[in-house]
Amino acid sequence: AVRGRGEAEPLPGLGPALYALVMGRFTMALKLTADSGLSILKVVKLSLEATGNALFFSKADVVVNALKNGATLTDALHQSQLFDEEFLHIVAAAEEGGRVPEMMQHQAEYWHEETARRLTTLAGLLTFGMWLCYAGFMVYMIFRIAGVYLGALGA
Repeated sequence: AVRGRGEAEPLPGLGPALYALVMGRFTMALKLTADSGLSILKVVKLSLEATGNALFFSKADVVVNALKNGATLTDALHQSQLFDEEFLHIVAAAEEGGRVPEMMQHQAEYWHEETARRLTTLAGLLTFGMWLCYAGFMVYMIFRIAGVYLGALGA
């Protein structure tokens, strides 16, 4: 699950990679559903469900209720506290110009590229961590063998 802003990550780099993955799914689903002619309420709910993320899904009612009360899509997404300001500005511009599906297509491409970049970073961090564990184990074994050898010599 994607953690909220300011929460500690159990594994550095994992949170940003997961967030990019979820945003890629959300923007692609929003593009596809917005093009389908469904009501905005159904569009947003289906798009949040499509993320496969419990945190995003749990905010669906907040967004839908805001839309029912007359809020714009941008304001409704802002109330969920899931999206950063940059993304909300993009949604606002797309909403003003009536180009939400087109802009979400561009955003989906961006987030898919961002996911790949962040997963590459995560893989590098994991590789470094594994080498660190290996080096630590080797140092431990060297001292352990040296201790056994010196003990046998009576030193």
